[in-house]
Amino acid sequence: GAAVYLSRYVDGEVSVTQVADGPLTPAVNEWVDFRSSAHASAVGKCLLAQLDHEGRRDHLSRHRIARLTSRTITSEKVLLSKLEAQPATVPVLDLQEYAVGTVCAAVP
Repeated sequence: GAAVYLSRYVDGEVSVTQVADGPLTPAVNEWVDFRSSAHASAVGKCLLAQLDHEGRRDHLSRHRIARLTSRTITSEKVLLSKLEAQPATVPVLDLQEYAVGTVCAAVP
């Protein structure tokens, strides 16, 4: 099992609106605010992938890419390329990009 997050992109920001977790399905430790770490989280990348190119650039101009783990994409060019290539019906993955030892998937 895993915790489940519902999120939206509202007024230029990632917004986690609900979290369903429990003793056996704990929520991830939000050690960096999801609003400023969209480049590294499955939820954030899923929402960014749904924006147009200018919307993505706008978000990244306000929330600079930071290395959160050794697996975090830190190149804006690489990130934008991956977001552009993300199929609309395929889950977006975070393979220890936000937190070491944590793997997440987001479904559009």
